[in-house]
Amino acid sequence: DQAMTSIFSSFPVFPYVAIINQVDKSRNLPCLNKSLINNGYHSSYFFGGQLTYGNIKGYLLSQGFDIVKDEEDYKYLPAGRLGVHDEYMFSQFRDELDRLPQPFMSSLFTLSSHSPFDFPAEHSLSFNSQEDDYVNSVAYTDSCLGEFFRSVKDAAWYDNTLFIVVADHSHNSPRNWRLAQKERFKIPMLWFGQVLKQAYKGRKWDKLSSHIDISPTILKQLGQSYSTYKFGVDIFNIEQQVFVPYAFPKGYGLITNQGYYAFSEAYNTMLEEESIIDSNQVGRIKEQMEMYFQAAFEEYLVYIELCALLLL
Repeated sequence: DQAMTSIFSSFPVFPYVAIINQVDKSRNLPCLNKSLINNGYHSSYFFGGQLTYGNIKGYLLSQGFDIVKDEEDYKYLPAGRLGVHDEYMFSQFRDELDRLPQPFMSSLFTLSSHSPFDFPAEHSLSFNSQEDDYVNSVAYTDSCLGEFFRSVKDAAWYDNTLFIVVADHSHNSPRNWRLAQKERFKIPMLWFGQVLKQAYKGRKWDKLSSHIDISPTILKQLGQSYSTYKFGVDIFNIEQQVFVPYAFPKGYGLITNQGYYAFSEAYNTMLEEESIIDSNQVGRIKEQMEMYFQAAFEEYLVYIELCALLLL
């Protein structure tokens, strides 16, 4: 529920509230599909589960996505307790893409790598960890993703399409990172497709970035302004200083190239600190973190004031 407004609207997350749950505010956010309308893009979003969760469907509809489908549209497909298994949704996604007008911006949100992990495949991997079910679910989804790419290579739209694969959030692993440890929040993102310049294929980009930078980066690549996306930056702008804010239950943190700092409001104490320079740098990161989240939350409150003004 927090990742969607971060990916599509470049809005930060908070420990206690999610702007997606308040449509009167979230509909006023910028959104990638709206930014692409002037380029003639058709927008769609597909999910094999219930999009009412976290008010994701309300957000997508209020942002004007042309097509939004969830498990109610796919009752004929094999499903588990959460919804349609990934292998069947990837197959359905391929069929949906073939019917879309071009150009399109389309998203598939997978679910088999979410608890209760009742996917239709063997649990063959083991780290002797309580996270073994999760690890096996990711391996299952990965195999479904590979089969999807093999199945669409001859599609008319394939050569002109950029695929971006990204996790919506982090998860505990057999490595058992601490709750607020920065390594726990590192997730994968893959840019793939024939549209990539040959010089960049197979390269790894190590610059700090997060969900809130995805839409601005895409728009920059298309030569469009992203000035309304106040919190995101162009990932590929190597001259721009970047830091990554993150939130966890009753706490928040900030990761920079100089170190990171995480604070728990529940215990009113620092949970994590690290500096690769000196101890004074930790204090500067802490101050930067506090200023960032104060500014971000004030932006969140602006929408409340706007709504109150309409009621006067």
